Amino acid sequence: MRERGYEPTDGVHNAIAGAEDWAEELVKHKKVHWCSSSFKDSVQLRERFRRIAENTARPFDEVTEDGTIVYGVLDLHPGTRDEVVARCRKYLADDEFADCGDRVETAWWLLEEYKEKIPGKKSVVERYPDGGMVVEVTPL
Repeated sequence: MRERGYEPTDGVHNAIAGAEDWAEELVKHKKVHWCSSSFKDSVQLRERFRRIAENTARPFDEVTEDGTIVYGVLDLHPGTRDEVVARCRKYLADDEFADCGDRVETAWWLLEEYKEKIPGKKSVVERYPDGGMVVEVTPL
């Protein structure tokens, strides 16, 4: 942008200084639509997250409107692991949970449904897709 003589509005966004003033005149035409850089970035980011989430979600993951993934986590304690995983196998189909070593991950609604039948600390996790940052953890 600088090579073409444009200056960014700040060091964070991809907006060009003065672009809103240029757009003000352009949008007077019926066939012209203008989106601000910040709006476009936020929409594109959400759509990108949603595509990644839909392509990487496991059968039991819930993909939200914002492109995050929600699932249930059952923490396993040493000495109880085999018993808890066996109970998961009793109540859940193979594609309804993942044995992750120190925890079992499953659909949050299945964890809620079987919380009395399967022992252990349970929570609902919302995170960005493909192993991304955890947004929220809610204990059950």
